[in-house]
Amino acid sequence: MKKSLLFAFVTAGSLAFGQSNVTVQEHSGLNVRAKAELMKNEVGGTYQAPYLQGSRSAVVDMGQSANVYSVAFGARSAVSVRPELNAIAFLHRSNGPANGDAGSGSLRYDHSLDGGATFTNNVGPVYDQSVGGARYPAGQILNDPTNTNPANAKYLYTAPILTGSNGASWGGQLVGDCTFGLADSSNTVLESDDAVGDYNLISAGMWASGMVGHHVDIEVDLINSLDYTDTIIYRRADYSSGSQVFNQEELYVPVYNDTGGGRAIADAYIGFGPDGQTGYIVAIGHGGDTSIAPVGAYHLIALKTTDGGTTWGAPMDISVSGLVDEDLLDDGSDYTCAFEGDIAVDSNGDMHFAVAIGPALPNGTPWSIGTAPGVWGVFDVHFDGTNMAASLMAKPQTFRGDLGDGLNEDSRPQVSASSDGDFITVTWFDSDTLLVGSVDNTFPDAWVKGYRVQEQTWLTEVNVSTGTLADARCTWGTVGDLMFKNGDSATVAIVYASLVNNDILSETQYHYLDGPYSFSGIGIEESDITEMRVFPNPASDNVRVAFEMKAATDVTVNVVNTVGQTVMTSSHNAVTGGNVVSLNVSNLANGLYFVEVSSENGTSTLRLIVQ
Repeated sequence: MKKSLLFAFVTAGSLAFGQSNVTVQEHSGLNVRAKAELMKNEVGGTYQAPYLQGSRSAVVDMGQSANVYSVAFGARSAVSVRPELNAIAFLHRSNGPANGDAGSGSLRYDHSLDGGATFTNNVGPVYDQSVGGARYPAGQILNDPTNTNPANAKYLYTAPILTGSNGASWGGQLVGDCTFGLADSSNTVLESDDAVGDYNLISAGMWASGMVGHHVDIEVDLINSLDYTDTIIYRRADYSSGSQVFNQEELYVPVYNDTGGGRAIADAYIGFGPDGQTGYIVAIGHGGDTSIAPVGAYHLIALKTTDGGTTWGAPMDISVSGLVDEDLLDDGSDYTCAFEGDIAVDSNGDMHFAVAIGPALPNGTPWSIGTAPGVWGVFDVHFDGTNMAASLMAKPQTFRGDLGDGLNEDSRPQVSASSDGDFITVTWFDSDTLLVGSVDNTFPDAWVKGYRVQEQTWLTEVNVSTGTLADARCTWGTVGDLMFKNGDSATVAIVYASLVNNDILSETQYHYLDGPYSFSGIGIEESDITEMRVFPNPASDNVRVAFEMKAATDVTVNVVNTVGQTVMTSSHNAVTGGNVVSLNVSNLANGLYFVEVSSENGTSTLRLIVQ
């Protein structure tokens, strides 16, 4: 995999690149000012891409919300994994009156103590909309890594509250905790204070390090300036002494002020390494240094701590243009980050930030990204505080999907780490246009790619939803902060949502998907058959088998039952690139089968359920 490397942070002088003249598809995103206005309004709308039969099934059903807005507008830190407890927790808004709660702005959580095999759902409410409705919650399990008793763990959660102290709707910030597994909650609502210039809003960033919880909030004044105040709020809740010690600090993080569109910041994130001392805050934005080309493009702004968040270094601007061009257009173009990301920190104390990156200023449009297939990709940006690099995860087929009345979701790239920080995974969500007949990201699968930190090796990407009942149904996917690790095998915890009545304001059902990933291989698989998919799955009659070939060759497609008997077989002349083979399985008995695509250089196999 090609990789570009630059040294030092680029505020000292960035490399200048010319803008490509290639005309590409483009998508724009929301800065925090525009996002604040849109996110407070919950607009109904039918999800026009119809669900397939059986799409409300997944590995394990979880709890419910009254609508999908709990997980909309990009992923937040709502799924927490603690391997030493074999525990998973997912915080979401309540199904309101159906749960006997005051409204849909109440909060409940689902948890598992057996690694996701079973869940106890809708625990709570831990917050019952007492002073205002909660929105876009995040929650983390706090646990001493040496403790294996869940009763000794805490569950820390936070959410913006519609109290009206910061403009017409926003204002409060809920910070609460309970004993993990229970609903013995203790809640505090921090109000915005115009007199002293403190304004709560919302961000995606939360992380747990042992018994310490970290959270970042983007401060936006919706009373006076109606914009970002060049301030990120950092909150730290420490339970190491047995009771909470809470600290809040305002960090000066200036960004470019686009007088026509508002200040250039999209969101902020936080992550810490296994030592609990080395951590990073990362914002997607433009730091205001006009030498970082181009103005009108989002880059990364990073702050680093080496003392557990007691002190933070100055903001460092990371220009992505020089990091990714080799893997994309390879013509000296300027590039921009898209509008969402995620962070983890590895065992070396290095930051991994997952984000989509593509051509900047497509067709001259600022704060937009070129999204034609092949010109953009999902990347892992690797930074140690001085040196930076970017590794291409994939070039997805689709960028954005309209999941109902303009409620758009992108690829939602997210990072998970093993507890020891030696394994990193990047997960993203992409729809297979060959199989689902859509050019938009409305039938997403969950894709995972792993990194062995000590070997500095990226492995192959794997579609962990294919062959399961989550196939092409991973809408609003949210991924755990940590992974389960057993030797060279790992499991990524993924929660996704489905709409009970195909309306984004109707009841929303959550599902847990167990995402297995093997770290035993080194590098990209040797087979010339890649990106294999089977769709629909489960199936009752016609099935399409899609796969990519590195070179044209003859292939055999077999369907094999669970005792190893080949029940269907066919031969095909595969071409370089995309191939689709149609099968009719209506004569097969209901049950589990395996679809094999074989060439002289290897075999790829996926599960198929006939029902």
